Amino acid sequence: MAITPGVTNFDKNKLYFYATASTENEKLLIGVMTNPQDESTFELVETIDAPVVKTLFEVSFPVNNLKPYIVFRHGLQNTSSSIRLDDVEWKDVTVAVKPNPAVIVYPLADATNVDVMNDVILSWSSGGGEPTGYKLSVGTSQAQITNIFEGDLGEATSNAVLNLNYNTKYYWKVTPYNAQGDAENVPIWSFTTMPNPTVSTFTWNEGFETVATHYHGKYNYMYPMGWSLENNNDAHLSWTTIANSASITTNAHTGTRAMHLFSGVAFLLSMDDWFFTPPLDLKADHKYEFSVWYKATVYEGATSEKMKIVVGTDNNSVAMTGDVLFNDEQITVEGYTKFTKQFVPTNDGINYIGFHGFSDPYQWILFIDDVSIKDLGVVGLDELETVECELYPNPATDEITLKMAEVSQNANYTITDVLGKQIQQNAISNNLERISLTEYQSGIYFITIENAGKIITKKFIKH
Repeated sequence: MAITPGVTNFDKNKLYFYATASTENEKLLIGVMTNPQDESTFELVETIDAPVVKTLFEVSFPVNNLKPYIVFRHGLQNTSSSIRLDDVEWKDVTVAVKPNPAVIVYPLADATNVDVMNDVILSWSSGGGEPTGYKLSVGTSQAQITNIFEGDLGEATSNAVLNLNYNTKYYWKVTPYNAQGDAENVPIWSFTTMPNPTVSTFTWNEGFETVATHYHGKYNYMYPMGWSLENNNDAHLSWTTIANSASITTNAHTGTRAMHLFSGVAFLLSMDDWFFTPPLDLKADHKYEFSVWYKATVYEGATSEKMKIVVGTDNNSVAMTGDVLFNDEQITVEGYTKFTKQFVPTNDGINYIGFHGFSDPYQWILFIDDVSIKDLGVVGLDELETVECELYPNPATDEITLKMAEVSQNANYTITDVLGKQIQQNAISNNLERISLTEYQSGIYFITIENAGKIITKKFIKH
């Protein structure tokens, strides 16, 4: 317990203080005592959820309270955690005053290399003086501090700023207010964003050895600059780096670090977390070779992980509509395994590769390391035909999918058996045409596609 000297004026004063906890879900008990040497005189006034981010709190006491000693008491939800207090103030609130300036949280004043691959979440906390709201201004200079954003955010103490440019200095100001007016002498803060991370030279390798701390509102994650996250489920858990230790030397495939996605704490929730490469400047007439090393930690032989790797046009899940490079819903391999896939991008210019962990509840840990992309050069005519028309899976069982880069007005396909007998013929109306094979006998078949003046024949096997 931390106990203040004896105080008075419980009918006029309130208690103000900053608190932060080393772990989640800690409780801070605020109470009063008659005798600081006698724990039995403790009387609880308020229970506070202690946050992991330094936060200002305000506590009122019963006006008829006769116990003069104010007590801060750890709730002991986790006996190995700590709660830190700062700037404790016993303040007369009957005198109305304007609020104090806000306290900066993120990004810190004059910060550089600020990550803009995800939204920049400007964050602050109350500086005291009982603010009832905050006005936020963001601009590209002190003279133009409102040309990016200006607004009254009410009681919110954070705001996401979208679409900031690379390598640019921005200025921002938070103005607390209450019924007595705006805070005075409000500082203007600044930060400079990261350099352009676009990858345009291949071969490109990423071993996750050099990482930075990335602020995502309430939680921080560690990964290289230029990469980005989409966390769609448990906010506390997402892709982050993991290092080898004296007791575990196999977390990384090479070097000392890898990326991992952990679901062991949030047992009740499925994974739904994307991890995106930096922007990749790819050419639509080139073939690339993608590779990654991956593994899982299996808990008592009963868990497995799910991961899909997809090419897309932006660093968000909605844009992950390109080639599926990898899709395994039963990852149980506990030693690093290399996966390699060649692909030709359908989009010329900026692309992203997204790693989607989507394991079921009650699973364990997924790892990736040593991502590589090689440029294999310009594709030949026969390879371009493969790009224009893909058939998968092959062999197939119940259904086969015909994927077309473009579909002309009179496009069609014809399926024949090994004797040349026509089995099926249909028009092609979509870029993805799903063909049912449930009525087919097992064997070898040929599909002939007519599209945009070209005729392509492919073989497939029905199991």
